[in-house]
Amino acid sequence: MNIFAALARGRRRAEALMIDTCRVYRPSDEVVTDPVTGEVTAAQETVYVGKCKIQAQRMQFPEYLEAGEHRYVSAPTEVHFPVDTADIKARDIIEITDSYDPNNIGRKFIVQTDDRKSLQTAVRVIVKEYLA
Repeated sequence: MNIFAALARGRRRAEALMIDTCRVYRPSDEVVTDPVTGEVTAAQETVYVGKCKIQAQRMQFPEYLEAGEHRYVSAPTEVHFPVDTADIKARDIIEITDSYDPNNIGRKFIVQTDDRKSLQTAVRVIVKEYLA
């Protein structure tokens, strides 16, 4: 078996499941002011626009959290990208711009881990819901 042919086949199959679209951006320490509204926001560098897939991790235990008097459960989540994407790093923000499930559109995630390795079929980053 040719490992490179198998890897190419695995990448095509992984990408076939990436039916969502997203934008990944990296916040900056610089601020910009909208000349029309006067609104001041953090500058952003877009590092990727394209297909992705949101994947809940069911193999790991959920995290039980408390905020004020509210208790909630946070399950680990991944977002998958094609291997040839830009270098997505920890603290980048992922915004879902289109999805088969309309409830996903507009969701934002913050990248917790980088993911680069040999012989990978997809870039898989662990994320948390971004509520800012």
